[in-house]
Amino acid sequence: MDGTSTKFELDRSASLNMANDQLTDLPSYIEPLDPSMYSIDGFCDGYAARRHARQGVATAASLAFRTRFFDAVGDPSERSTFTFENPTHGHVVTLLMPHTRPERLALLSALSEYFCLHDDGEDGTGLEMTVVRKLVRRELLSELLHQISRVNVLQAQNILQSLASYAEAAQMQGTLHFDNVEGYIDFRFVDFGAEFLLACTMFGLDMNPLSGAERAIVDPFVQVAYRAMALINDYYSFDVENASMKTSAHSVNGVGVLMELNVLSVKSAKEALRLLAPDMIACS
Repeated sequence: MDGTSTKFELDRSASLNMANDQLTDLPSYIEPLDPSMYSIDGFCDGYAARRHARQGVATAASLAFRTRFFDAVGDPSERSTFTFENPTHGHVVTLLMPHTRPERLALLSALSEYFCLHDDGEDGTGLEMTVVRKLVRRELLSELLHQISRVNVLQAQNILQSLASYAEAAQMQGTLHFDNVEGYIDFRFVDFGAEFLLACTMFGLDMNPLSGAERAIVDPFVQVAYRAMALINDYYSFDVENASMKTSAHSVNGVGVLMELNVLSVKSAKEALRLLAPDMIACS
């Protein structure tokens, strides 16, 4: 082996080591979570949870957005309802998207609060929408998208398109009947806001929209990740969502679907969903 070949092998080895370091070392703004901080009830065993360390930025942005919204259209007592801000385990954006670039965290956190209010039937507060509420909400979204587009136009368009698909699914909620769990899971993938969360994740990572060929490569992983998240969300959110319903009907939730399909109690349906989640993910 000549000197040139030896140098090439050394350079290649150094490059591989550097790439490996970049994959395994966490940026300074990401912190691992102690498993003792939370109970996962058998979901995602072995998963090492991480969180964006800048909780204050995320919380301030979310609360500022909610304050603007409720100052314009609502009663201050409503401000404690559904939100992405979680003082116990951390802001949802910091948990779902811990790799978000720090300078983009505030925008994503504010946008997450819009998502909590994004439903043409109700706005997440349990109150019927009015023309004024819709107008204020859309004005706030326009402001957010304008700010995001100043950072990256393509990524802002990607987020807007994902919100459109979510809105379409949300409008269908009251008219849907599921003959099987698989049909519900297919619907829930959209209704859960999977495409919106993916678009936000990509913005946080400074990634432009994927081409068709690129999306085909990553889609199996996307399907697995967001099916898992949707089912786990259903498991933990059923009681709160069901209590907020104004009729005797159950919310569009996997627990409620299993109750109706198999004539189960809430407790039995939750256990069935907990056992079903790994199977649904494995079949994706």
